[in-house]
Amino acid sequence: MSKFKKGNTVGEETRFQNGNTKAVKYCPEYGEQMISYFKTYEGFPTFELFAENIGVTNDTLLNWRDKYPRFRNCYARCKNIQKGNLIEGAMAEKYNPTFAKFIAINNHDMKDKVEADINKENGYEVNIHVIK
Repeated sequence: MSKFKKGNTVGEETRFQNGNTKAVKYCPEYGEQMISYFKTYEGFPTFELFAENIGVTNDTLLNWRDKYPRFRNCYARCKNIQKGNLIEGAMAEKYNPTFAKFIAINNHDMKDKVEADINKENGYEVNIHVIK
């Protein structure tokens, strides 16, 4: 569902300043263009850069993702490409490790995993005190 209401003029001023008289309408080809962009981009591809490349905002891409199933599939594939590039780049020390971790956690649902074996045999004891 689009977050903008019909008749909304948000972005109209910017659109006219940039010489664009019409809002960019969705075209089915954008999905394949986005995949091609993500596969061939020199560096770390982002949705923001692709959106700028076709003259829209990232919010527009998100609206299209929510509205058009084919674009949704292409968007998911691009997320996979981006995640793969992030992992490869981080392993090759191409990216700053702190920023790579930030992107992985915030954009790709990855998280730190800490496991602890808590039992009395290993010297750990759990005490629960109820205070009234």
